[in-house]
This record gives sequence, C-alpha cells and structure tokens, in this order.
Amino acid sequence: MHGAYYITRLFYCKEMQNFYMKKYFPKNMKVLMEFQFFKG
Repeated sequence: MHGAYYITRLFYCKEMQNFYMKKYFPKNMKVLMEFQFFKG
C-alpha cells in the first residue's frame, strides 16, 4: 500500500496537513476522518 505511505508522508507536518486539507479537502469530512485513522 504505497498510496497510504505517500499520504502519511504528505500529512507528516501539521502545516502541510493544514495546507493540503484546505486545498484538496475543503469539505470532505469523511476523507479527513480516514486520514486521521491512517495517522493513528
């Protein structure tokens, strides 16, 4: 699952996380929840 690993790398920093969340997931709460789960 290289996809999950790549996403984890992208969302490693909080600033990057906030940036990507606002840019790509402005109102996709379901996706955000999944990302939180991936982070642990």
